[in-house]
Amino acid sequence: MVAFKISGVTLSPLLFLLTSVVAPLTSAVECGHWYSKECLAESDIRYDDSISYNLKDQATIWNRLQGFYKGEISYLRDGKILITEASHMDPNAVLPVQIPYEPPFLDFLNITIQGSRAIFQIIATHQPAPASFCEQPVPQGMRNVHVGDVCGENGLAEVSFTGFAATYNKDGSAVSLPDESSLGLSSKVTAVDDHTWYGSIRTEEVFIAISAKCVDTDCDHYTADIDYFLLDGGSSGGDEEAGSKLVLSKKASYDRISSEEEFIQEVEQALINARINEALIPDIDPKAPCLLEEVGKSCPTEEEWCQYDPVCIPNNPFQEPDSSLKPGFIAVVVLLGVALVVTGLFLLHKKVIRDQQQRFKIHFASRVAESIRIECNADLIDLTPEALAKEFEKIDESKDGLVDKEELWKFLETGRAGMISKADFIALFDSIDISGDGQVDFMEFCAFLRKCNFSKVGDNDREEEPLVRNATVDKNEPAIKTVAMV
Repeated sequence: MVAFKISGVTLSPLLFLLTSVVAPLTSAVECGHWYSKECLAESDIRYDDSISYNLKDQATIWNRLQGFYKGEISYLRDGKILITEASHMDPNAVLPVQIPYEPPFLDFLNITIQGSRAIFQIIATHQPAPASFCEQPVPQGMRNVHVGDVCGENGLAEVSFTGFAATYNKDGSAVSLPDESSLGLSSKVTAVDDHTWYGSIRTEEVFIAISAKCVDTDCDHYTADIDYFLLDGGSSGGDEEAGSKLVLSKKASYDRISSEEEFIQEVEQALINARINEALIPDIDPKAPCLLEEVGKSCPTEEEWCQYDPVCIPNNPFQEPDSSLKPGFIAVVVLLGVALVVTGLFLLHKKVIRDQQQRFKIHFASRVAESIRIECNADLIDLTPEALAKEFEKIDESKDGLVDKEELWKFLETGRAGMISKADFIALFDSIDISGDGQVDFMEFCAFLRKCNFSKVGDNDREEEPLVRNATVDKNEPAIKTVAMV
């Protein structure tokens, strides 16, 4: 490490101290200021706390969807209605494309949006198969009714509950909690626009694509299309050539029901018409917060919700981290810091040199003053401070409270203070003018007069002797003294 000194102070430790102070600021400042880096929220809405996780705030379609609906289901293959009458069902097929019940297949849909959560509850009813179908022999491994039901006597009621939670993307997309109706997997739905959302589910054998749309502005008419694809290796219950092709489509068309009371009445009537086996399926209460409980299944717990809901997930990975200073700002701070340190050290160095010069000057002036010879005038011996002040005012011709060298010399030429040579006067003046400005104040003036060790002489001697000598003073003069610094 290169280190250099100013006035005995090593710079490298000071620079190290400066960088030690600046370094923590580079990782502990608030983002988005002129001196700090841009907030991640500026380019990534997942970090923007001002954007709500509420689905209704993120996409208009979630506002339009909420409510009660009644719809009818159609099954299609290759764009044509696949099932118009009951058919035997293979319970081992990946996709049970056969339905041993008669149409109409009714769906009752209750959509509730609660902040960051959307709940889809569906009650589907199928009519009992006709007697003609039930009289047909059942092929081996196939069924003509669900277990526990009697063909021709009982229809089918299915209840499903799908919960969706908003995602960190804050773009109107949501992810579903796993449930049996979606093959036990979680699916993701995305708001495409103000009228449409799209979702999908994928397993090793099946891919399911879901597209739903509000037909009108108020979403009084709502459609949903579900396409089932078998991927390579899958089986459709005898259609082994299907491969990854579309094997089944389910189309639902819904109309909004204006009130909860009307919705409940419609559901209860449909259950009666479908002649549900009450011994196997308890009475279904469409008013229940979770329909799954009505059929003896468990509803999602809060803990299960919080595995997907970003509002209550314990550790949100998209919290705005501490920012850091911009590189340019750091450089400016460091340069200014270095400049301040160097300037301070330079001023300190100047002061040290100035004080040293002052000490040398005083020492030198003291030595000079020791050799100065002044014959003092006894008239000044008994002057009081008041008299000295008046004398100073007389000398101070400029009336600025200071006496310069020329003004003091004029005073000495009058002989009032004694006899001194011009050279000795200059040396003595420099010894009392410590500030070096060429002027002395009243205190310095008094100090000047005290340079004399006064010795009285006779009046006759003072009258006969000249008061100021510009030449060397006679060494035999009795009143001459050697002057020392006070």
